[in-house]
Amino acid sequence: QRGSWRRLQVESCALRERGLAQGTWQNKVSHLRQYIAFCVYYNIPDFPVHLGIILRFIALLGRGSHAYKSATNLISSIKWFAFLIDPPSVKIFDAVLVSASLKGLKAHLSRPVRQKLPFTIDHLCNFYNCLNLFNVKHLSCWCAMLLAFFCCFRLSNLVPISKNKFDPLKQLKRDDIKFEKDVVLVYYKYSKTNQNCSIVAWVPIGSVADDRFNLKSYLQILFSLVKAPEDALLFSFSKSDHHSRYSLVRILDSCVFEAGLLLSDFSWHSFRRGAAVFAFELGLSDSVVQLLGNWSSPAFKHYLEFAFLRKVSVARKIAKSFDNQAKQP
Repeated sequence: QRGSWRRLQVESCALRERGLAQGTWQNKVSHLRQYIAFCVYYNIPDFPVHLGIILRFIALLGRGSHAYKSATNLISSIKWFAFLIDPPSVKIFDAVLVSASLKGLKAHLSRPVRQKLPFTIDHLCNFYNCLNLFNVKHLSCWCAMLLAFFCCFRLSNLVPISKNKFDPLKQLKRDDIKFEKDVVLVYYKYSKTNQNCSIVAWVPIGSVADDRFNLKSYLQILFSLVKAPEDALLFSFSKSDHHSRYSLVRILDSCVFEAGLLLSDFSWHSFRRGAAVFAFELGLSDSVVQLLGNWSSPAFKHYLEFAFLRKVSVARKIAKSFDNQAKQP
């Protein structure tokens, strides 16, 4: 019985570890380090938490460059650790003074949010002209750009942070791509909102008549030029080398600059936002756009906007309807 009891304890710990995805756990640990550094600097106890300490820590967050959402996530992580270390102290986070301080912090940190602009079809055309697709490194980058747009993929879906951080469970491998007649099938397995790989599916990408954007043909060319194993990173440009976050972003920045755009207005995430805006412009429903980008909440609506010409069209329809109503006796 004692052995069985101990095994249950071990299994209980393992379940708790699986309850948090690796990225979430790393964020919480990073938040904990910030709080402990604060306590060490002022030579005060970290846990169990005290009301006065939490209030001063919130005030400190108001001095920095934190966004309000980041600040509340940080406080939430401290609350999570407080529950593990000293459960009774968690009630401090529900105190009226803490609530009032957070509201004040929200007002203090409120600032206009400047999102990166979405890439459009015209931008993709410009990037195509900037790249030398006879260069295998550029060819694999172009494939990554098209996948990011057509699948609404985040950069973390495509390549690792550095070349020695490739994780086959997170980034696309060669055998995650299948060719079927006029479509390319991409094996979706991991994302920021699917860190436990609980949702897996083959995502189809249809063929485009314009050869510049025919992902299937470019991937087939890439596979024929680079004889890498099936479990290699999809965006390998030699048998032993592949793209990382840095190399893709560097090539993209070069394309953005050559296209006469401001680097501060765009990032790799602009592909994801551009895909969402393009789908929205097609008249697809919110639920379809949310499914396309695998958003777990309606937060994706912050990405969406009408193109300027569509706004002008709507404004004219409103004005015309107003005139028609005004003419009625």
